[in-house]
Amino acid sequence: MKLTDKLIKIFLLLLFSSIIIISKEKGKVYLVIGSDTAIWDGMSTSRYNCAYRFDLYSNPDRNAYKVFDPEFREPLKDSYGKTIKFTWWMMAGNIFRYAINRNVPVPNIMTLYLIKKYHRDRIEQFGDELSLHYHTFIWSDFNGDGKWYWNQAKRFLDCKKDFDFTLAQFLLEENVFPVSFRSGWHYMDNDWQAYLNKLLPYSLHNDYPAKGFDDTEPIDNIMDWSLAPSDFIPYHPSPDNYQIPGDSPGWNVRSAHFFKVRTYDLMDTIFYKASLGQDQLACIWGHLPETDFLDNVIIIDSLAHKMEKKYPGVMFRYCTAVEAYRLYRNSNDITPPELNISEISNDGEIGFEISSNELIFQESPIVAIKDIYENYYLVELEKIGNLRWKTKEFFEIEKIAKVGISVCDTVGNQTTRIINFLPDDIFIDDSDANFQLIGGSWSEYEHYLSWNGNFKLATVTKSNPAIALWTFHVTTPHYYNIYALVPDIGRKWAATYYVFNNETCVDTIRYTQPIQSGEWLYLTTLFLEENSVGKIELKVSGEENTTLYTFADAIKVSPLVKDKELYVAPGFVDFGLVSEGDTVYKDLLLENRGIQPLEILNITSVNGYVSCDNFTPFSIPALGDTALKMGFSTQKVGVYHDTLIVESDAPNCIKFYIPVSATVELYSVVIDNEDSQNYSEIGEWRYSVAQAYGPTSRYAWLNQKPLAQACFRSKLKKEGIYEIFEIVPTTENATDKAIYKVCIEDSLIDSVEVDQNIGSGNWVSLGQYHLPNNTEIKIKVCDSGRNTRRNAVLRADAIKFKLIHETTRDQIASKSNDLPSAFSVKQNYPNPVNSITTVEYFLPSESFVNIFVYDIAGRLVESRKFEKQPAGTYKYNIDVFSYSSGIYIYTVETVFGRKSVKMIVVK
Repeated sequence: MKLTDKLIKIFLLLLFSSIIIISKEKGKVYLVIGSDTAIWDGMSTSRYNCAYRFDLYSNPDRNAYKVFDPEFREPLKDSYGKTIKFTWWMMAGNIFRYAINRNVPVPNIMTLYLIKKYHRDRIEQFGDELSLHYHTFIWSDFNGDGKWYWNQAKRFLDCKKDFDFTLAQFLLEENVFPVSFRSGWHYMDNDWQAYLNKLLPYSLHNDYPAKGFDDTEPIDNIMDWSLAPSDFIPYHPSPDNYQIPGDSPGWNVRSAHFFKVRTYDLMDTIFYKASLGQDQLACIWGHLPETDFLDNVIIIDSLAHKMEKKYPGVMFRYCTAVEAYRLYRNSNDITPPELNISEISNDGEIGFEISSNELIFQESPIVAIKDIYENYYLVELEKIGNLRWKTKEFFEIEKIAKVGISVCDTVGNQTTRIINFLPDDIFIDDSDANFQLIGGSWSEYEHYLSWNGNFKLATVTKSNPAIALWTFHVTTPHYYNIYALVPDIGRKWAATYYVFNNETCVDTIRYTQPIQSGEWLYLTTLFLEENSVGKIELKVSGEENTTLYTFADAIKVSPLVKDKELYVAPGFVDFGLVSEGDTVYKDLLLENRGIQPLEILNITSVNGYVSCDNFTPFSIPALGDTALKMGFSTQKVGVYHDTLIVESDAPNCIKFYIPVSATVELYSVVIDNEDSQNYSEIGEWRYSVAQAYGPTSRYAWLNQKPLAQACFRSKLKKEGIYEIFEIVPTTENATDKAIYKVCIEDSLIDSVEVDQNIGSGNWVSLGQYHLPNNTEIKIKVCDSGRNTRRNAVLRADAIKFKLIHETTRDQIASKSNDLPSAFSVKQNYPNPVNSITTVEYFLPSESFVNIFVYDIAGRLVESRKFEKQPAGTYKYNIDVFSYSSGIYIYTVETVFGRKSVKMIVVK
C-alpha cells in the first residue's frame, strides 16, 4: 500500500472517530429545587397542642414573600433561559392536627392553606408545584418515664390513619393531592412504600448514604438509606426492600440538602455523570424557614452554571418534581385523564361510579369524603369493568358535606374533582369588605392567634357605645351555625350580638367573661333561605362610671349543623407529677356541638386508675358542655397509663377513647396558676397560650405600680427537707431578674434571683429548705424592677415542693455534728455531660450562695443567686441543653470564699 493511501486511511479513521465522539449525546440534568415546608415558630415536640405563628408566610420581610418575588426569581435561569421553579412539599398531620390555632379553617393543613392564601398568584405565575411532606409523629412515651413527646413513630402503620386523614383534608379543603412526595426525616419502611405505590407515582426522598438511629426522647431522624443507589437516577423500589431497585410501580430518586450539595461537590458529580450520556434527576432541597434558604438557592444556581461551563454540552433544566419525572421518562403527554362521575342513589344513601378515558397510575381513583361531623376519610372502590370503578359502600346523603376525587395517569398528569353537598364555611374578618365599624372608639391590635393576625378593640363607656357589623350571603337553603372568634385581649370585656336574617333580628346573644380566648364562641343556629343576607351586629353600651372593652375579630358561618356531636378537648389527659398516696383531680370538658341533647351512657377506666364523680347516664344540653370530674390515686411510685372510654349516643363517635397518664413520685406538691385556692396575683396579669405545666400560664408587664407579683401557697402534710422548683414556659422574653421569695407564713426565709429564660420549659431548682407541716408556705414570684432585657415580662406557671427526706428541726439539731466542717464543692456528675449534671456543695454554716457558669473564654453562661442557705449539703442541677460542646467552669461563691471546678460538655 502506498504511503499516500495509508495517510488517507488514517485521516478517515481519525475523522470518523471524532465524528463519533462529537455526536455522542450528552445526558440532561433535571434539577428539582424544593422545600420541606413547615412552621417552626410555635412548634414544640413536648407540647400536645402547639400554637403556631404565621409570620413565615404573612410577613413581607420573611422568606416566603422573598422567594416569590420576581426580582429574586428572574436572575435564576436554567440552560434554556427558563426561570427557576420550586416544588413546595407542605408539612401537615399529627403535630399540626391538634394545634390550638383557630385562626385558620383547618389547623392540620395550615401550611398549605397559608402558602395559597398569601402566594397563590405567584405560585400559578411561576408554575410551582404544591404537594405533601409528612412526618410520622406520634404522641407517645416510649421510655415510660412519664414525659410525653411528639416522637417519631416506630413504623408507618402507627400513623396510617392520620396520614389518610391528612390526604383527605388536602384534597377536600385545598384541592391538592400529592403526585410527588417527600417523607419527614427521610423515613421509609416497606409498608409505607407499598402504600405509596397505590397512591402516587413519584417519591424524592432517597437520602443515600444516611442511616440514623435515636432512642432518646423526643425521638427523631430515624432512617436508613445505606443500601440505596448513590446515583441521581430514578428507580422503582423493590417490594422487599424500599432502598434498592425492584419492580414496584412507584418511583424514587436520590435527594440532597443544599448543604450536602455544596459540601460534597454533588453538582459536579451530577454533571459529570450527565457528560457520560446518562440523564440525571436530582432533588435539591432545604427548609423555607432556614435563614440561609435564599442564599443557598442562589449558590445552587451558580454551581449549576459553573458545571454547565465545566462540562460543555450538558444542559440543565429547572423543573417541578412531576415535570422532571415526565421529562426523564421521555413523555410528551401533558393531558390529564378525563373522568366521568355518576351518583348511585340507594334509599337515602349515595355511592359513586367513576370511569376514566385512559389508564391511571392508581389501582382505583382516590375518593375522599368529609361528613358534617368533620370526619375526613378515604373510601374503598372496586373495579367493575375496564377503567371503571364504584365505591364499595353507600353513604348517608344528609351526613355528607363534600366528596373529592383524584387520579393521575401513568406519567403524573392529574385530574381532581370536588363535589359539594353543602357549601363551605364562610369566614368574615374585621379586615374584610363585609365588615363595618358603625360606632365607638376602636383601635387595631395584633395577636398571632387572631384571624389575619389582628383584631379590633373598643373602649366602651355609657356615652360612647361600640357597634360593629359583619354581613354575609348564602346561596344554599340550610341551617347554619354562627360563631365569633374570641381574641386574647387580657381585659374585662362584654359582647352583645344581634343576629339578622334579611333585616329581621331573629336572635340576641349576650356574653361576658370568663370565656376562653382563642376559641370559636357559639352564637346561634338559624335557617337561611336561598340567597339570604345575614348580619351579625355587635353592640356594647357602658354603664355609669364603668369602662368596658369589646372586640371584633372573625365570624364563622358553618352549614355543618349536627344533631349530636361529642367533642373532647384535649384528647389526651396528663395528670403530671402525682405525690404517692395523694388523689389529684382534673376536669375534662365534654362538649355537645349538636342542636339536640346528647346522652353520656357510660364512662369506664380500662386499667382502673382513673375515677369519675359523674354518675351515668347524664345529658349534655344542645350546644352545651359538662365538666367530667376525674380523680387519680395510687400508693406506689411509678409511671401509669390508662384509657378512659366515654360512651354516648352521638352518631359521630359512640365510644370516645381518652389516653390518660400520670407519674407518681415520692411526696411532692405542685401548685399551678389555675389553682384558684392557692394562687393569687398583684397587678395586671394575662393568660399566655404558652405553658409548661397545666393548660395555661400567666404573664405580667414589668415595672407596674406596684410591681407585679404572683403568690403560690401550700400547706404540706409532712415536715422535712424539701427542694423547691419553679417552672415557666420555654421563653426568650422573660425577665432576667425575677425574685422568688420563700416564706413560712409571713416570714421571709430566703430570696432567690432567677433569670426566667434559663432552663425555661423545665423544672428549675430554687434550693433546699426545711419546711414545717400544716403551715402555710408561700412562694412569691416578684418583679424586681431591675430587668435588663428588652420587651420582657414576668412569668408564672407552677411551683413544686419535692420532699427529699422527712425530718424535724429537733432531729436536725441532734445531727448537728454531721454538718460539713468546711466549705467545699465537688466535681459535677456526670462529667462529661450532655443533658443535666449535678453540682454538690457543702456549707459549714449559714451563707449566701452565688453560682456562676462560664465558658472557656470567660463569658457568663448561667447564674443563680441564693440570699441565704443554712448549713448543710446542697445539690444544684445544671441543664446544658443550650450549651455547645466544650469546657466550662462553674464557680460557687459564699461568705467562705469562691471555688471553681471544670466540667466538660459533649453533644
